[in-house]
Amino acid sequence: MTWLHNTDEIVFNRPLTFMVGDNGVGKSTLIQAIAISNQIPQLTNQMYENDPEYENISQLANCLKSHWDVKSKRGFFFRADDFISFVRKNKKLRKELETELALLDEKGIDKLAFERQPFQNSLTVLKRSYPKELDKLSHGQSFLALFKSRLAPNSLYILDEPETPLSPQNQLSLLYMIDEQIKQGSQFIIASHSPILTAYPNADIYHIKHDDISLIEYEEIENVAFMKHFMTDPQRFMHYTFERDN
Repeated sequence: MTWLHNTDEIVFNRPLTFMVGDNGVGKSTLIQAIAISNQIPQLTNQMYENDPEYENISQLANCLKSHWDVKSKRGFFFRADDFISFVRKNKKLRKELETELALLDEKGIDKLAFERQPFQNSLTVLKRSYPKELDKLSHGQSFLALFKSRLAPNSLYILDEPETPLSPQNQLSLLYMIDEQIKQGSQFIIASHSPILTAYPNADIYHIKHDDISLIEYEEIENVAFMKHFMTDPQRFMHYTFERDN
């Protein structure tokens, strides 16, 4: 991450800012450090203390200094791994609650008994937040259901390649949710390779290279330029890639 030594500040003036660039240039490291530095919890509501996975990134986070117009600790930091973990945690918790209620049923405990309430209330919250069990939905559907359930106004959301589990159509659905939250005062910082997500109007786009970070226009994103070029003549690309004569 040589570019860090050449950078004094990164300004997030827009409700939505994208970080783009090749793998390995530090996009994910940067946004994770921003989340840690500003105490934005992970999707699972966990913080980062004593988590060896974030030990090196925490060292970078300690070097960052943020200046806010309006500070908020609401929101979350998202990675694909966090999503999978959250689904598993949700499934495990739901099963545990249902098991506890079943045991109380076996004991003949009345449906309105006080000792049932903690389990019943928690299960009701889960069912209200996620009408269908997340693990029974498709990957993309479950992500969108989870994402929608966790959004709140005036929050900061830091997302690392959220397009990973999503089809192109579902990426547009995600953008719609993001836009609705922006209208309610939320801000998003997103590392992405998606030509669909990064097309959002009036977003700032930072291009990170090994030795530099700079604001660019949508048309200057390498992935966008490549996809436009590819889609003009896919068969030509296939021919030269695989050197086939027919």
